[in-house]
Amino acid sequence: MTGTSYEGGSIIEEVRGFLGVATDTDWLSLTIAASTLAIILLLAWLRASLPGPLVAVTLATVASAALNLKSYGVAVVGHVPSGLPLPHLPAVTFDEVKMLLLAGLGITIVGYSDVMLIARGFPLTPTEGETAADLRPHPQAELVAMAGVHAMVGMFSGYPVSASGSRTALAIAGRAGSQVYSLIAALCVVAVLFVAGPLMAPLPWAALGGVVLYAAGKLVSIPEFRRLWSFRRREFVLAAITLVGTVVVGILQGVVLAIALSLLVMLFSLARPHEGVLGRVPGIAGMHDVDDYPDARTIPGCMFYRYDAPLFFANIGDLRERVHKLLALENQAYPDSPVRWFVLNVEANTEIDITAADGLRELGRELRDRGIHLGLARVKNDVYEPLDRAGVIEVIGKEMLFPTLPVAEESYLRWALAHEPAQPIETPEQAIEDEPADSSLPWQRADPDDEPTNAPNPDP
Repeated sequence: MTGTSYEGGSIIEEVRGFLGVATDTDWLSLTIAASTLAIILLLAWLRASLPGPLVAVTLATVASAALNLKSYGVAVVGHVPSGLPLPHLPAVTFDEVKMLLLAGLGITIVGYSDVMLIARGFPLTPTEGETAADLRPHPQAELVAMAGVHAMVGMFSGYPVSASGSRTALAIAGRAGSQVYSLIAALCVVAVLFVAGPLMAPLPWAALGGVVLYAAGKLVSIPEFRRLWSFRRREFVLAAITLVGTVVVGILQGVVLAIALSLLVMLFSLARPHEGVLGRVPGIAGMHDVDDYPDARTIPGCMFYRYDAPLFFANIGDLRERVHKLLALENQAYPDSPVRWFVLNVEANTEIDITAADGLRELGRELRDRGIHLGLARVKNDVYEPLDRAGVIEVIGKEMLFPTLPVAEESYLRWALAHEPAQPIETPEQAIEDEPADSSLPWQRADPDDEPTNAPNPDP
């Protein structure tokens, strides 16, 4: 765009190099670039259906040939090599392969990320008979396609292949509506290589710079940053770190940094997930987090608990610590009805590793030593089998496995009646239907500051 030349590896070095030669700007080249950009923007405003970039580049090429802009120092494309190379196996040594492995891995990460991000950022518009699901990109298919394309490109000594954000933006500006656009573009490239090369020779580089600037502007979305900020501050911080990392350190390093930070954030979320003590809510079926419903009621002597994450080595210690803390708080608030059953709703615990299974087994033993029965509700078969192999079921007993939470409720009430038959205990459903919300039934607790209720206090 400016007709200057400088060197730089990173973006920072490129900016520094440009600032060193900015005073040597060729104003005619800058005028051509600005005019090309102005034509594209004008056509987009006046007639969006016209392919603005194509019209602008054609006009720049005609003007360059008619006015002989090359003689005024304007850089042009010049000679375009013709023909295609013949396919052949790459002649590389084993040492060269070892040297290329790391670079190839980096190109794979960046290229594949580019493909998937562009597919998400520029979704196709469904046509008649199509839905958005029909046009959704398939990650595995894209990866297989990239592998096949690179295997073929390697036979022709070609460049690594990936999607292009700027060319995608230009395709959308040119009213592309399907993949036929890419096929036509490929045919045009072949035509240039074999026939139309001389027609491209007078095209000014500055005009191409104006087109790239227009396409790059389509890739920047300030509203998207505002959306990230409003959605979750953590997402905004990740985006900002990725942006700064790619600019300061490099594209590959910035992408790797973003992936590593995303994995760390996910690991932290799994290591410290959301939890919930479950209770009955008058007028609402099922059991719900008592934090979400101030009028939720719990059953004295029995605590239902949910830990919303797969169980693995990084969070089993946190789970055990939270369980003991909750039991201490509950027993302190209601000393006359200490917890005798602790039922863990494992519906959200879709996976468990050996460390977590061992930790859960130790938790069962610790609770048993305190006279508390550990129960598991909604245990899936995928979780039951590793728990059984790790000895967890043997410690807690099969009688403490429940298919649903209501079954666990009824089992506890029967157990409590068997140990304290003099206490009039109703099922939670009966009490909700028959009594007012402020009644002091044994299973109801409206607030920790209320007086302790007369709940069963059986021996271990």
